[in-house]
Amino acid sequence: MASGSLGRNNSASKGFDFATDDILCSMARSSMFPAPAYSPLEESFNQDMAATVEKTMKKYADNLMRFLEGISSHLLQLELYCYNLDKSIGEIRFDLVRDHGEADSKLKSLEKHLQEASSIF
Repeated sequence: MASGSLGRNNSASKGFDFATDDILCSMARSSMFPAPAYSPLEESFNQDMAATVEKTMKKYADNLMRFLEGISSHLLQLELYCYNLDKSIGEIRFDLVRDHGEADSKLKSLEKHLQEASSIF
């Protein structure tokens, strides 16, 4: 029994720790233990971090610009191919209309000769 009462006394005699006890709210903790001001090391770290982020963003922006320039080049080639295709279709259409006109005039001439030949007989 003596050991039991000793154990209780030891736990009761234990000191009260403000930093780790859940009784204090976070405001009391922050006022009792204020955050330290930024040190030159932290400012240097922040500057290094900003420089690294800026360098990475520049790398990605450059890659994106190269990709967009490639797309632009391909679009110009496609535009040229479409122009040439449209030009060729126009020429084919013109040739077909001309050939159709020539064939139509030849058929009319043949029909006229047939009518003349049938009128003779």
